[in-house]
Amino acid sequence: MIWDMILSGILMSGAYAIVSVGLNMIFGVTNVVNFAYGAVMMWAMYGCFLLERYFNLNPYISLAVLIPLFFFFGYVLQKFLFNPLLV
Repeated sequence: MIWDMILSGILMSGAYAIVSVGLNMIFGVTNVVNFAYGAVMMWAMYGCFLLERYFNLNPYISLAVLIPLFFFFGYVLQKFLFNPLLV
């Protein structure tokens, strides 16, 4: 039981670290705080959960579906939402 909590804490802190590094990189390059980064990552995590829950798809295999999908979604967000704000 204690090992499950330790592993869960390590995995959750890894997700927080990925979000914080991404926010730091975006702010360092554009000087704009992009809070959509964490939200899009959360949507992708939720999508991974839903694919595993309803389609019994291995989470590692679901990454093959979700990474291109959310890459395209992020591209569309950047092109049509954030670029007009930066000009």
